[in-house]
Amino acid sequence: MAYRCYNCRKGNWLGERSQHHKGVAGGSWKHKAQKSTKLFKANLQKVTVLSDGAQTRIKLCTDCISKLRKDGRLNTAFGMIRQSMPRPAASVA
Repeated sequence: MAYRCYNCRKGNWLGERSQHHKGVAGGSWKHKAQKSTKLFKANLQKVTVLSDGAQTRIKLCTDCISKLRKDGRLNTAFGMIRQSMPRPAASVA
């Protein structure tokens, strides 16, 4: 199973790691900073939900868990989604 949120499709993304930041008061460094790629990971949690009468485990990011709890669609005691949650369509870019 991929490392993606079931609801919002959030997953891994790449960024850059830099050795030092820009100089003080808008000044610049003599040499360019070395940059390397860094893998950022979403904060995913496995949640057991009740979908179509069967319990399934899905991965949700913490943002989606808090939004679903706030909307009342995710029960905090049992971790079950009351209404069936439609899966968003995958966008092709």
